[in-house]
Amino acid sequence: MKRILIVILLLATLLAAVACGKKDNPESVADAFLTALENQDFEGAKKYATTESEAMLAIIQSFMSQMKEEDMGKYSHKIISSTVDGDSAQVTYETWSSLTPEERETQDLKMVKVDGVWKASLEKGEMAK
Repeated sequence: MKRILIVILLLATLLAAVACGKKDNPESVADAFLTALENQDFEGAKKYATTESEAMLAIIQSFMSQMKEEDMGKYSHKIISSTVDGDSAQVTYETWSSLTPEERETQDLKMVKVDGVWKASLEKGEMAK
Protein backbone atom coordinates (compact mmCIF):
# COMPACT_ATOMS: atom_id res chain seq x y z
CA MET A 1 0.00 0.00 0.00
CA LYS A 2 2.84 2.36 0.87
CA ARG A 3 4.52 1.72 -2.49
CA ILE A 4 1.32 2.49 -4.37
CA LEU A 5 0.98 5.78 -2.51
CA ILE A 6 4.60 6.70 -3.31
CA VAL A 7 4.11 5.86 -6.99
CA ILE A 8 0.92 7.96 -7.12
CA LEU A 9 2.69 10.92 -5.47
CA LEU A 10 5.61 10.65 -7.89
CA LEU A 11 3.27 10.53 -10.88
CA ALA A 12 1.31 13.52 -9.60
CA THR A 13 4.54 15.47 -9.12
CA LEU A 14 5.73 14.54 -12.59
CA LEU A 15 2.42 15.57 -14.17
CA ALA A 16 2.46 18.88 -12.30
CA ALA A 17 6.02 19.58 -13.47
CA VAL A 18 5.12 18.80 -17.09
CA ALA A 19 1.98 20.94 -16.93
CA CYS A 20 3.90 23.90 -15.50
CA GLY A 21 6.64 23.55 -18.09
CA LYS A 22 4.18 23.70 -20.99
CA LYS A 23 2.93 27.14 -19.92
CA ASP A 24 6.43 28.60 -19.86
CA ASN A 25 6.69 29.45 -23.54
CA PRO A 26 5.21 32.22 -25.69
CA GLU A 27 2.96 29.92 -27.74
CA SER A 28 1.20 28.30 -24.77
CA VAL A 29 0.67 31.64 -23.01
CA ALA A 30 -0.64 33.20 -26.25
CA ASP A 31 -2.96 30.22 -26.68
CA ALA A 32 -4.33 30.61 -23.13
CA PHE A 33 -4.70 34.38 -23.62
CA LEU A 34 -6.55 34.04 -26.94
CA THR A 35 -8.78 31.28 -25.55
CA ALA A 36 -9.75 33.53 -22.64
CA LEU A 37 -10.63 36.34 -25.07
CA GLU A 38 -12.70 33.99 -27.23
CA ASN A 39 -14.62 32.95 -24.11
CA GLN A 40 -14.98 36.61 -23.11
CA ASP A 41 -13.13 35.81 -19.89
CA PHE A 42 -11.41 39.17 -19.54
CA GLU A 43 -10.31 38.56 -15.95
CA GLY A 44 -8.66 35.35 -17.13
CA ALA A 45 -7.07 37.16 -20.08
CA LYS A 46 -5.55 39.74 -17.70
CA LYS A 47 -3.56 36.93 -16.05
CA TYR A 48 -1.75 36.38 -19.36
CA ALA A 49 -1.31 40.05 -20.31
CA THR A 50 1.01 42.84 -19.25
CA THR A 51 -0.30 45.48 -16.88
CA GLU A 52 0.01 48.03 -19.70
CA SER A 53 -2.38 45.90 -21.81
CA GLU A 54 -5.29 46.23 -19.38
CA ALA A 55 -6.53 49.45 -21.04
CA MET A 56 -6.72 47.69 -24.43
CA LEU A 57 -8.46 44.72 -22.82
CA ALA A 58 -11.06 47.13 -21.38
CA ILE A 59 -11.65 48.56 -24.87
CA ILE A 60 -12.01 45.06 -26.35
CA GLN A 61 -14.37 44.07 -23.54
CA SER A 62 -16.52 47.16 -24.11
CA PHE A 63 -16.67 46.50 -27.84
CA MET A 64 -17.53 42.81 -27.43
CA SER A 65 -20.20 43.50 -24.79
CA GLN A 66 -22.05 45.67 -27.30
CA MET A 67 -22.11 42.93 -29.94
CA LYS A 68 -24.45 39.97 -30.01
CA GLU A 69 -22.87 36.54 -30.50
CA GLU A 70 -25.24 35.82 -33.38
CA ASP A 71 -23.86 38.94 -35.14
CA MET A 72 -20.17 38.13 -34.68
CA GLY A 73 -20.20 34.37 -34.17
CA LYS A 74 -17.86 32.42 -31.94
CA TYR A 75 -14.19 33.05 -32.61
CA SER A 76 -11.52 30.38 -32.72
CA HIS A 77 -7.77 30.42 -33.27
CA LYS A 78 -4.83 28.22 -34.13
CA ILE A 79 -1.24 29.03 -33.22
CA ILE A 80 0.93 28.83 -36.34
CA SER A 81 4.42 29.78 -35.18
CA SER A 82 6.51 31.93 -32.89
CA THR A 83 9.77 33.79 -33.05
CA VAL A 84 11.66 34.42 -29.81
CA ASP A 85 14.27 37.15 -29.46
CA GLY A 86 15.50 37.27 -25.88
CA ASP A 87 12.72 38.54 -23.63
CA SER A 88 10.32 39.29 -26.47
CA ALA A 89 8.53 37.10 -28.96
CA GLN A 90 6.01 37.28 -31.74
CA VAL A 91 3.35 34.59 -31.99
CA THR A 92 1.60 34.21 -35.32
CA TYR A 93 -1.89 32.77 -35.22
CA GLU A 94 -4.88 32.24 -37.45
CA THR A 95 -8.35 33.33 -36.38
CA TRP A 96 -11.84 32.80 -37.76
CA SER A 97 -15.48 33.16 -36.83
CA SER A 98 -18.05 30.37 -36.69
CA LEU A 99 -20.14 32.48 -39.10
CA THR A 100 -17.42 32.42 -41.76
CA PRO A 101 -14.99 29.60 -40.93
CA GLU A 102 -13.54 29.65 -44.46
CA GLU A 103 -12.41 33.27 -43.99
CA ARG A 104 -9.28 32.94 -41.90
CA GLU A 105 -7.08 35.85 -40.94
CA THR A 106 -3.44 35.63 -39.87
CA GLN A 107 -2.40 37.93 -37.04
CA ASP A 108 0.60 38.47 -34.79
CA LEU A 109 0.61 38.81 -31.01
CA LYS A 110 3.55 40.45 -29.28
CA MET A 111 4.77 38.62 -26.18
CA VAL A 112 7.21 39.90 -23.56
CA LYS A 113 8.79 38.37 -20.51
CA VAL A 114 7.81 40.12 -17.28
CA ASP A 115 9.67 38.90 -14.21
CA GLY A 116 10.55 35.69 -16.06
CA VAL A 117 6.95 34.98 -17.18
CA TRP A 118 5.65 35.35 -20.75
CA LYS A 119 2.82 37.88 -21.12
CA ALA A 120 0.75 39.12 -24.07
CA SER A 121 1.43 42.76 -24.89
CA LEU A 122 -1.41 44.72 -26.47
CA GLU A 123 -0.08 48.07 -27.54
CA LYS A 124 -2.30 50.52 -29.42
CA GLY A 125 0.15 50.85 -32.31
CA GLU A 126 0.48 47.09 -32.63
CA MET A 127 -3.30 46.50 -32.60
CA ALA A 128 -3.85 48.80 -35.59
CA LYS A 129 -1.54 46.75 -37.83
